[in-house]
Amino acid sequence: MVDQELKDWQAAWQAPAESTRPTPPFDIRRHAARATRRLYLRYASGCLFGLVFLVFSASYALQHPTLHWLLWAAVVWIATLVAVGYSIWNGRGLWSAAGESNSAYLELSRKRCLAELRMIRFGYALLWTELAVVTPWLLWNFFAKRGLPGFDPAAHFTGFASLLALTVGYLIWFAVYRRRKLRELTLLADFERSVRDDDIA
Repeated sequence: MVDQELKDWQAAWQAPAESTRPTPPFDIRRHAARATRRLYLRYASGCLFGLVFLVFSASYALQHPTLHWLLWAAVVWIATLVAVGYSIWNGRGLWSAAGESNSAYLELSRKRCLAELRMIRFGYALLWTELAVVTPWLLWNFFAKRGLPGFDPAAHFTGFASLLALTVGYLIWFAVYRRRKLRELTLLADFERSVRDDDIA
């Protein structure tokens, strides 16, 4: 939906002008309203996902009360609470426009893009921090259990493979989403220039 909307805006700007007076290529208020709905959905799903993660990690650690699983649960809780806290802080002032003018909705859309870019930078930092913790933990778990009865190397290699797949997936998603937000910022700047002569305020 967002990509198609961005393509529509871009096509509108690149189309030959039919008059000397620039026409706004999209409805900034409708765009902000759609973004508000996506924002509510993203925060609700993020909180639900975080709650499931906390409950699962706590219950699993209680069922397997060994040192490495208790440490794993602690890392999950710390990372989840930090991520939720940052998300709440980063979302300040993104829920409604400061006024009813086009410029207010434009500024709200710009602030949301910048907040998304901050969230991506935070995501990178959190990912590298978790890798720095999880990788030694997986190695420790592997060498601590190696040679013990019931040791299954395939299960440990699956854990390493899953970590690698998740890391690559997050890096690709971060890169794609960052390009999308930068492109949206460019299109918002073009929109602002296109309506400046119409007294956007």
